[in-house]
Amino acid sequence: MFEEIDYSLAGFDDKSLDALLGGFDAEMLSDEDLQKRADGYSKGIEHRKRIQAAKQKDSTFDYYSVLVFRDFNNRQEFFAFLGLKDEQYIDGNKIIETIRAKFERKTVDSD
Repeated sequence: MFEEIDYSLAGFDDKSLDALLGGFDAEMLSDEDLQKRADGYSKGIEHRKRIQAAKQKDSTFDYYSVLVFRDFNNRQEFFAFLGLKDEQYIDGNKIIETIRAKFERKTVDSD
């Protein structure tokens, strides 16, 4: 495809390039077959772009928070204070429920 590029510098030989590019000899295919392959390739690229866009939409990190502690003991103290198991990944709703319960008890106890 790109005769001026020396793929051997990147560690490729003719066999590995054939495998990478679909293992066909373009000179043996008709123009119509080459066009079908090109069209299929373009459709595949467009399909992949649509899937990636949908995944990106679903996997935004807008709902993540990261807590950073001074040290390991500080992290343990935080979880102990909340009465939760010290875990690297924890459901934020679990923390919200625990904090609400603690504040509700304090408010009720204060009254």
